[in-house]
Amino acid sequence: MALLRSRRLETVLGAPVDELSARNIEVLAGNGVSEAFDLDFKGTLYGNSDKERRDLCGDVAALANTSGGVIIVGVEEDEHAIAAATPGVELGDAERNRMLQTLASGVAPLPALDVISVPSTDDPSRGWFVLAVPRSTRAPHAVVVNEGYRFPVRNGTTIRYLSEPEVAARYRQREQHAGQLTAKLIDVVADSFESVNRDHGPWILVALIPEHPGALEISQARLRQMQREYASRDLLDIVTIQVLGVSFVTVGAAGSTLGTCLLRR
Repeated sequence: MALLRSRRLETVLGAPVDELSARNIEVLAGNGVSEAFDLDFKGTLYGNSDKERRDLCGDVAALANTSGGVIIVGVEEDEHAIAAATPGVELGDAERNRMLQTLASGVAPLPALDVISVPSTDDPSRGWFVLAVPRSTRAPHAVVVNEGYRFPVRNGTTIRYLSEPEVAARYRQREQHAGQLTAKLIDVVADSFESVNRDHGPWILVALIPEHPGALEISQARLRQMQREYASRDLLDIVTIQVLGVSFVTVGAAGSTLGTCLLRR
């Protein structure tokens, strides 16, 4: 299950980003699909020069800093930013890992994203990389340029860079959002105390607060899918909070804030 959920993109692409097929991408050129604030086409793989590495970091950071979106690598565009051909690129774990390593070293902080391979029907070694980037609650994300930082955002189909006052405002929004999540998490944990039998301890109370709005089916099948997909993800933040005199730890994971409270008799 991809982190990015966008009804607009599902309509444009014909399927959710994690369910795209070769056919969904091949018809983009014939349908005259154009780039947009949340959709970007790249005809070839991002190279390994300094400029091309910065381009990758800037494209991903700009989506995370704005409304989120998708970069499809292997789709060529014309002079009007309309999909013109879908030749695809060479797929493989080595290239996927190289892009992730480039982003990890070139974007601060690293935004959540999925890098999805969509193989061609004729030749599974070729196809398209789909970089799906949700709007980030940890914005602004900076691109590292010559030991300095620049903060890109999408401006239609192009990229511009935030001014100093805009960067300051984004940091205030980040802190405000983090405070709202923490307050909500504390309320959930406090309310849950009533249902815990503390005569038989110790107990562990876990509360999950989503960072992104949306709908999620709750089922055993969905739980098993999430366990498979998130078991290897790195945790991002660990913070200790006091609630009702009891210490617990909040752990920021991709797409959510998780609170774990240890109750002792």
